[in-house]
Amino acid sequence: FGDPSIMGSAFAAFTSSSAGQRMRKHRESLPAAKSREDLLKLMTKSQVLLVQGETGCGKTTQVGQFLVEADPSARVVVTQ
Repeated sequence: FGDPSIMGSAFAAFTSSSAGQRMRKHRESLPAAKSREDLLKLMTKSQVLLVQGETGCGKTTQVGQFLVEADPSARVVVTQ
């Protein structure tokens, strides 16, 4: 899957760019953002998480990103 340090460098460069800042603000406005810390705590307690929520809340697009941002070596599978 590639060198994690390269991904980390690319991620850091993007998040510091103006486009990255706009994306961060948008992500923070999504309903999933309110549950980010709870999801990360649950991740430390269990190898498998099942997430249920309303359509458009960020289950598919945001939750996996939260997990990988918290642990770049995490293996994340998102299904619908």
